[in-house]
Parts: sequence; structure tokens; C-alpha cells
Amino acid sequence: MSTRVRIIFTLCSLLVLGFYSATAFGQCTLASPDSWQHTGTGTWTTAGNWSGGVPTSSTNACITNGTSGSPTVVNLTSFSEVNNLQLGGFNTLNVNSGAGLGVNGTQIINNGQINVTSGGLGAEIQLESSATLSGTGTVTLSTPGTHLASFGQGTAGHTLTNQSTIDGAGEIGVGGLALNNQGLVNANTNGQTLYLAGATTNTGTLEATNGGILQINGVTVNDLNGTMTAGAGSTIQLVSSALVQNGTSFNSLGLLSIDSTSTFVLGTGAHSGTGYIQLANGMLNEMIASNSSFGVINVSGSALLNGTLNILLQNGFDPTIGSTYKILLANAGQINGTFSSIENDTFDGGAEKWGVYYNRADGYVELTAMPEPDMLLLLIPGLLGTGFVLRRQLFR
Repeated sequence: MSTRVRIIFTLCSLLVLGFYSATAFGQCTLASPDSWQHTGTGTWTTAGNWSGGVPTSSTNACITNGTSGSPTVVNLTSFSEVNNLQLGGFNTLNVNSGAGLGVNGTQIINNGQINVTSGGLGAEIQLESSATLSGTGTVTLSTPGTHLASFGQGTAGHTLTNQSTIDGAGEIGVGGLALNNQGLVNANTNGQTLYLAGATTNTGTLEATNGGILQINGVTVNDLNGTMTAGAGSTIQLVSSALVQNGTSFNSLGLLSIDSTSTFVLGTGAHSGTGYIQLANGMLNEMIASNSSFGVINVSGSALLNGTLNILLQNGFDPTIGSTYKILLANAGQINGTFSSIENDTFDGGAEKWGVYYNRADGYVELTAMPEPDMLLLLIPGLLGTGFVLRRQLFR
């Protein structure tokens, strides 16, 4: 290799390394930042850990110095404030029990991990104005004690726009904060609840997984581009006059629970009343898995059915003939209408077919795995022929 080629190669390598370093290790993009200087684990309120002292309500704070080999962990143990906040990859911010972070600006850029953990005392991220949570990282709410971890405490009239991921157990929207969810909100802590306390507009994904409970209080609008999913062993609850206008599809592998004051509307268009209402353009994606998991809608009231039932067997599972699944439970005598179409109503290579039984008197809809009638017609001549040959052999 010539000297000139080596020089060019070296310069290109340095440029690539510089770009990779800025991208992988994080680079502060906020104006006039107060940057975290300490390596390893440190406390937020230690002035020497920052380039300009402990941030204030008018200061942009950046925690972006962590690397894969030397991650940064910042512990917040009391209430502090910032203007805007940016967290880079390989950086963790722990808002510990009894602590809080007030965000006075409009941005939380999170490419790392923010943990809000409430034990014997509350823990919170408080928005003082409308703000956007963006980035590839995750905000995890954890509520191991009696007090809730919260995002948005005391922010009536403001909106949190989530373009990132919020998961765990706690509360979003305390005091009237509205949620504009364009990312992922996931109740994923087994046996614990993630509460949506304020009005929610969802164009992203709302889901309950891993045995978690997503409880919706108030008005939730899920438009055509939004997704709502109840995972296996998990629950989506509507309480306290909640109204969910769910767009055109709902994924059901867990439990959708609707109390007597609330309404779940699947589909777009005019509607009235409470309970479960599926409109003509609504699709219920009923999922059935081999581990006995399947979607159940439990309504403390009425169900009005229309639209499409789409039956989705998971991981190649074929139920045996005679298997039954009660997919919708309502009050006795309060199921009206039928699904106007059934998708994927045959399975097991066309040998089996779903029967849909509407028990209006007792208030449930049940699926039954049955032999496909057309397949039986095809098999009967062969079966008769086989029987004839056997008889000839037996009595020869």
C-alpha cells in the first residue's frame, strides 16, 4: 500500500470513528447545556458532577457521556428541576422513591433508560407545560410499594406527546394531563396496573403484556392508525365511564374488561349506549394459542355485534374437534346482532371449521371447533369403500 493510500485510509477511518463515537456514545443537541461530567454512578444533586453545577428550571440538562464499556448511572434522590432533558445511550437516570423531576421545557429526549421507582414514598416526572418524550430509550414506571410511580403529576391542561416507550406499573396523566401516544405504552408488570388517568389520543400502541393490567379512566380515542392489544394473561380495563373509540381493529389474546359505566367502540362511526359496541367496519382479531390462552371480552352490560370476527390461531395450533372457547361474556339477554363476516373460519388444512354460537339468553358468544362439512362429504365415499374392503377381508 502506498503512503498516499495509507494516509487517505487513515483519514477515512478517523472520520468514520468520529461519526460512530458521536452516534453510539451520544452527543448533546440541546442549546447551552449543563452536561453531566461524572463517570460511573453519581448523584444528581452533587454540583461537581455537572459542568455548570446542579441544573435549575431554566437549565437544559444533558447526560450523554456513557459508553458501552463505561455506562453512566445518575441517581435522583430528591425533587429537582430542569428546562429540557436529554439522555444518551448507555446512560441511566433513576428517579428514586421520594424523588421527582420537574421538566419546565418542552423536550425529554431519551435514548437511554429512565427508571421512576416508587416504594414507601411516591416518585414522579412532573411536566410543567406540554412536552414531548422522544428517542429510542424507555421510561419504566415501577410501583413496588403503596404509592404510584407517575409521569405527569400536577399538570392539568397540558399534554404529554409520547413518541418513545413508557412501560411498567404506575400512572400516566395525574391531575388531568392528556396523553397523545404516538409510540408505545405497555402495562408489562405481572399483576400490577398501569393507569391512564387522563384523556388519551392513541396513534401508536396501547397494550397489556406479561400479566400486566392497563386501566383506562376517562376518554381514550384510538384512531385508524392506532393499535390496542390485550396479551396472554393480561388485562385491559375500562372503568369510571371510560370511552374507548378504538379505530377498526382490536387484538385479543388476554382480557378486555368493561365495567357497567364504560363503553368500548370497535370501528368508526356513530354509536350510542354503553358496553361493547362493534360497528360494521370493526374487526375483532380473536387469538387462540396452544397453551389455552385466548381472548375474552367481559362486559358488565350489553354487547352489540357487527363487523368482522377474525380468528387467528397462534404458532400453528389446531384445536381438536369439540374444543370450545367463550370469547365474549355479557349480561343475560343483552347480546344483540351478529358478526357480519368470519375470517379464517376453517383450519387444520381445511379439515375443521369454526362454529359461532350466540347464546343470547345466558349472555355469551362461543366458538366451537367442528369438522368441515365439505371435507366430510369428500371423506364419506372413501370411508365407505374402506369399510367394504374390510368386510370382504373379514368374511373371505
